[in-house]
Amino acid sequence: MTDEQLTFEEFREPTFEEWREVAIASLKGAPFDKLTTRTPEAITLQPLYTAEHSAHIAHQHTLPGEFPFVRGTSATPAAWQIAQEIAYRDPAQFNAALRHDLERGQTAINITRFKPMIGTIDDMRQALADIDLTAWPLIAQTGLAEGAMIFALADDPATLRGFIGFDPLGSLVKLGMVRQSAAYDASAALTRYALDRAPNVRTVMIDTRRYHDAGATAVQEIAYALATGAEYIRELTARGLSVDQACGRMTFALGIGADFFMQIAKFRAARLLWAHVVRAFGGDDESAMMHVYAATGNTNKARFDAYNNMLRTTTEALSAAIAGVDALHVAPFDEILRVPDEFARRIARNQQIILQEEVNLSRVIDPAGGSYAVEHLTSAVGQAAWEAFQQIEADGGIVAALTDGRIHAALKEQAAGRSARYATRRERLVGVNMYVDLGGGDVRGEPEFIAGRQPADAPTTAIDDIDLTRYETIIDAVRGGVQSLAINDMIDGLHAPDTTATTPAPVRFAGPFEELRAAARRHAETVGETPRVFLANLGALRRHKARADFAQGFLAVGGFDVIYPAGFETAQDAAHAALESGAVAVVICGMDDDYPSNVPPFIETLRAEDADMPVMLAGYPKEQIDALKSAGVDAFIYLGADCLALNRQLHEWLGIE
Repeated sequence: MTDEQLTFEEFREPTFEEWREVAIASLKGAPFDKLTTRTPEAITLQPLYTAEHSAHIAHQHTLPGEFPFVRGTSATPAAWQIAQEIAYRDPAQFNAALRHDLERGQTAINITRFKPMIGTIDDMRQALADIDLTAWPLIAQTGLAEGAMIFALADDPATLRGFIGFDPLGSLVKLGMVRQSAAYDASAALTRYALDRAPNVRTVMIDTRRYHDAGATAVQEIAYALATGAEYIRELTARGLSVDQACGRMTFALGIGADFFMQIAKFRAARLLWAHVVRAFGGDDESAMMHVYAATGNTNKARFDAYNNMLRTTTEALSAAIAGVDALHVAPFDEILRVPDEFARRIARNQQIILQEEVNLSRVIDPAGGSYAVEHLTSAVGQAAWEAFQQIEADGGIVAALTDGRIHAALKEQAAGRSARYATRRERLVGVNMYVDLGGGDVRGEPEFIAGRQPADAPTTAIDDIDLTRYETIIDAVRGGVQSLAINDMIDGLHAPDTTATTPAPVRFAGPFEELRAAARRHAETVGETPRVFLANLGALRRHKARADFAQGFLAVGGFDVIYPAGFETAQDAAHAALESGAVAVVICGMDDDYPSNVPPFIETLRAEDADMPVMLAGYPKEQIDALKSAGVDAFIYLGADCLALNRQLHEWLGIE
């Protein structure tokens, strides 16, 4: 048959309603809503999307490079910057690692506030030794002083490109204090300096990663970014800059979360909404283009079985790349444990290189564009974020939301809700609350301590000569030997802030589970063996296997090893085996109709010799609960149970601290 003869006329195109009827029938009486998913953003995901779901969305008809830039800010494909942060705090170590990585695929110089620790311009000179600053774009997300040092070291600031600046409210968000007026004066001065001397350098950062790491949803993160950006437009224009001058120098630093499609939608929606914000202020299309530096977050990263973090950051990097970010940092898998070694840095860097050079994502624009699901989700996230942004503005703006505690409270509530879902395993972290591997995968190490610094012994005359409205005086001060802390404190306000707030607290959802694992490990080191739980399996394999397997995985979360014998013919045989096993607790596993006749004699036999051994039961037969508790069952292991709380309770019963 030739291609001309090939036809699909015999295949009729089904309608959505026909599909829905078949889907409902397959649910065998369960409601259709069982197929939908409610996200933390309060958005309901449908099981299937069609053209009708996105027919009303105007932005899907725009092209890449066209306002409102939801499909990207460029009409031609371009590789994002591989902008890995280098975790060394010693300037010499930082320099060696940075030069090594730039030779092996990194494409941008990334300097953060404390990586490396910069005291004077000599430290910065050491950190950047033998690196051609004109050859690589910069991402210097530092304090006011460190950026001035980079300009001071440049032969010609006009040859620099990228970002050198700071987030004016960054100290308020991260430290809980700031000198607002001073921060805006310095930001405006830096921007004017760049407009005149460094035309290819952005100078104003809107950094939402602290919100992200405190558990913010995609909607919250966008709303806080928009509200912060709007505040900066007002403050910078009040200091003489035009809207285009201010917005054209802004870079947004956003976190990347675990929900793959939600993150794609987040970045696309953020570009869309920011473009409308800038236009509302009177900015032109060029200044309305959102420049995004994205970095993987820490909320879903784990210290135990840490190699799984490689898999997590791979999907996160993929979502950011598909969404079209401009620069990207992928955290090495061991970053939360220690200073990443060369192997960890190489893997993180290669994750990006593979996405560019093997997956070829740098050769396409907005590959998710046109997907009914992605376009609908982008629109839904955008609508919710816009409403949240407008509410913040109506209530006094981002500073008011920070200082009166609304953002702190909202993020705390969000984190508590997510924590509860992880505790009951409605949300899963592989190797943490599901599929735990007690025998391997550990990476040992401790996070590097960030040492504090004493107030700088700076030349008094140089400090007195600093005028925050004239950036050149800051450059002159660092050239004269003034230390970074003295200059940054003029904004941070560590000694005399004019604005204070409760900072969003970073959260890592694996943390409470890791505390249990660590306690079980310490207990094992003390007594010489891992605490073990005996599975009292009743009857044939088919009668106990499903629940025994479930109980084994459930208890592994708490660091317990499980003794998994074959099924027992009698309850008494199971009890004697449990007593002889050396286990510290027991779980009875069988089918619901096995329990009435087996549980009482099992517990009677067990408690006759060990009155204190905890007894749990796999399953939750509602009509038997009272009778089972009366018989001596202490706890129940079942789908939907609070895994974290039950394992904590078991630790408490057994004296594991």
